[in-house]
Amino acid sequence: MSITMKQVAAQAGVSDTTVARVLDKHPHVTGEIIQRVNQAIEALGYIPVRYSTRQKSKVNSKPTLKTGLVGFLLVQWTPDYLTQPLMVEIMAATERHLAANNMQMVFTQLQDPNTLPDMITPDRFNGVLVMGQTSPTLRKALEGHNVVLMLGGPRYTGEDYWADGIGSDYPACGCMAARYLIDRGHKNIIYLNPIRNHGGFQEIGWTFEATAQRHDIKCSALTCDFYSLQTGIWSRQNAKAAMYNQLKQICDLSICERPTGLHVPADDFTLLAYEVLKGLGIKPGIDIEVISRRNQELYLSQMNPRPATIDINTDEMGRCATEKLLSRIANPNTPVGSRLLIPPKLILPAIK
Repeated sequence: MSITMKQVAAQAGVSDTTVARVLDKHPHVTGEIIQRVNQAIEALGYIPVRYSTRQKSKVNSKPTLKTGLVGFLLVQWTPDYLTQPLMVEIMAATERHLAANNMQMVFTQLQDPNTLPDMITPDRFNGVLVMGQTSPTLRKALEGHNVVLMLGGPRYTGEDYWADGIGSDYPACGCMAARYLIDRGHKNIIYLNPIRNHGGFQEIGWTFEATAQRHDIKCSALTCDFYSLQTGIWSRQNAKAAMYNQLKQICDLSICERPTGLHVPADDFTLLAYEVLKGLGIKPGIDIEVISRRNQELYLSQMNPRPATIDINTDEMGRCATEKLLSRIANPNTPVGSRLLIPPKLILPAIK
């Protein structure tokens, strides 16, 4: 039985993504982590698959498209997620770049994670893009397809890297947010994780705290559960109540103990944080400086003062997903499991 990256991560006490970053010689990994991962690799006899977090996929030859159809599978998401600006941006960017390469996107939402629609077959579809958590049954059904995982939503949590994938570089976002606040002179900063079981938000929190520790900056974290325990569905009312319960802890501290810098990893939740903080008598931008993430104008335009944010570049996600799928179609026999993480970009608020 071959050793998987997940086993290496468990042995080293880190995430799958951290193992991949060590293999890729990523600059934002500490010497201690590198040593732990390398020791785990040696102890288990792990042989890495082809992996890249920074290099773009290369299409070795122009692929022959049988039909030009590409399936976009959204797995295990609630219907309301389709109206979320982030999802709309990712799908629009992907569809645009596919069209530029003479391919047509066919969208399908899977409520049952174990069932692949009958119409999606290798002879009808050139490839399949998948967003969401896949079951072993669905992975089995996708055998024979050219598959690229879209990691713009929750982190991929499969047993191993069973398909190529692209997504946001969550750890780099956490490091960038912490460095921004530290460079602004803050000595006490805090991270607000809006969704407890969101793997990507967890990774942001880990690197946010690790970066603060490396600079001897006091750092803490708050975690919310925004989903109804009864229905499992997100609602603004649930979100605001959960955030109030967490941010109220700041008010309970003395003025000298309160954090002066805050990172929230999604603009829609940052907007809620603004409302809650103001209700608690804490002025964003004055009493506490905020940095957000995703660079979504719909939400940022409603925040005053406008915070800095981190652009995750959804257009680049669509372009890279298309490029990686074309590469897979042209080179179907190359090893699967490569990853391309889209680097974030800091967006500063305009000076008025």
